[in-house]
Order: sequence, then C-alpha cells, then structure tokens
Amino acid sequence: SDKQPRDILNVLSLAMQAMTPTEVYKETGLSIDDFYDALKKHIDNGAVIELRNTDGDVTLVVADAHR
Repeated sequence: SDKQPRDILNVLSLAMQAMTPTEVYKETGLSIDDFYDALKKHIDNGAVIELRNTDGDVTLVVADAHR
C-alpha cells in the first residue's frame, strides 16, 4: 500500500488499549528494522510501556504523559 508510515505513539494513542507489538507494527507500515529501532527508543525514554502477562505475552501502551 502507498499510505504513509505512522508513528508508534500515534497508533497506540488512537488505539486507547494495549496492543501487541505485531499489531502496532502492522498499523505503522514501517519496515521491521525501523519499527524495532523506534520502539526501543520509545521504551527507553518512557513513552511506551511494555506490559507482560503471566504467559509472557507482551503488549504495548503509551505512558499517560506522552498521550
């Protein structure tokens, strides 16, 4: 598709719920390398929080301060 890539924070903020990294990746339209580079930056600076359930599944949410 020729739609513009979307920012991870934009995708998560609009979702209003936790999403898996795969779901966010598909929504952003970024390459996998660009996606994980950006995700790591957002997690390192506290904008995105990784939640892990008891099965070890990861979901992502935006920190309230970054909405």
